[in-house]
Amino acid sequence: MSRLKSKYKRDEKDLISSMKQRGKSVFVLSITLKETSKIKKHQIYECIYIDGDTKKETNIIGKDISDCMDKLTAYVGMGIPGITTNHILGNESLFLEEDDE
Repeated sequence: MSRLKSKYKRDEKDLISSMKQRGKSVFVLSITLKETSKIKKHQIYECIYIDGDTKKETNIIGKDISDCMDKLTAYVGMGIPGITTNHILGNESLFLEEDDE
């Protein structure tokens, strides 16, 4: 894998500031695979994102990163606290019905 040039490496604070200057108020800083889920064909991802002026961190249960981003989209930009989003998107019991399909 090629290395990122040093001119593109910024502190997180500078990156957030740059994104806001570009008019972005909601964006993902990182998404990381953390664990497999007890739900068949699902994984648990940790997502760190900016929603307005607030940095939030949530666990998301999804089939892949695209699935996680689709789920997260429904909860950003609405003023929902990060802890509530984490409870909804990171709760395996809420997704058990999906496993039966």
